[in-house]
Amino acid sequence: MECAVFAGLTTLIVTYPFDVVKTRLSLDLAKKGEAKAYNGIWNCMKVSKKHYGVRSWYSGFVLASLSTVPYVAISLASYDILRDVFIVNKSKESGVNPVLRYVGLGTIAGLFAQLATYPLDTIRKRLQVNLGTETMYKGSLDCIKKTLAREGVKGFYAGIVPTLLKVAPAAAIQFTAYDLLKEASAKTNYF
Repeated sequence: MECAVFAGLTTLIVTYPFDVVKTRLSLDLAKKGEAKAYNGIWNCMKVSKKHYGVRSWYSGFVLASLSTVPYVAISLASYDILRDVFIVNKSKESGVNPVLRYVGLGTIAGLFAQLATYPLDTIRKRLQVNLGTETMYKGSLDCIKKTLAREGVKGFYAGIVPTLLKVAPAAAIQFTAYDLLKEASAKTNYF
């Protein structure tokens, strides 16, 4: 587990600036006739660094790293529990194709994990675009307080439906591929 956490955090450190840039570029809207703030990926990184420093590439990083560990833990734990209950203990009892069971259980595990950690993702994204002289939030706690005061708990789940539409098949594919490859490698002794 420690290796997975270390690998996940290392990946996050290296790739996180691109997540920030993606968020900033997707929200870089200009009225007709006005110029956008950024002219692409590298320009966004350059402008962000110039005006706000390298730290701006990591806006919301602490929340991202804090949400990665519970997301992985919840998705893996729920998948293992569901798999043990519905596949391992009932391996030949059901007429349902095992691949379909893996897909279904992976989907459920991904949905559990995403629903549990989505509020941290919402706050992280709000902090990623919290730039300029008139920033809305002083930090994570301030963002949480203001979101709760203005929007209630519902505010932490803004945009959840498209996220679930993305996560469900991704988790289904991830866990199905994992179990099928694990079974295949056990039969062939490749690993």
